[in-house]
Amino acid sequence: MQRVRNLILTVAAVLGLLFVPAVANAADTGWSSKPMYDAPNQSSGYLGAVDPHRSVSLICWTDSAWFAGTNRWFLIQAPVYSSYWRRYFQTQGWMSANHISNQYAVRHC
Repeated sequence: MQRVRNLILTVAAVLGLLFVPAVANAADTGWSSKPMYDAPNQSSGYLGAVDPHRSVSLICWTDSAWFAGTNRWFLIQAPVYSSYWRRYFQTQGWMSANHISNQYAVRHC
């Protein structure tokens, strides 16, 4: 009976871990927004800036051009502010890994 109880508790714990949503954030280093680009380098098109503490979804990662002390980049989905439209839009783009806190495991692109 003890063995069955332990098995049930183990399965419940594993299932609980599978359904915990992962949340990354634009790094909270200071108050400046973090840049997002349309390719994994700062020479590509600038898509906008993600405010510090904003939640971002990590899609995948790749190694590319060095920027902000690393060559690791994440493809992310994040709210980017448009000063023209005066509102936020969900956008996919690339951000340097050093600009993202609370990183979680995602696949290689």
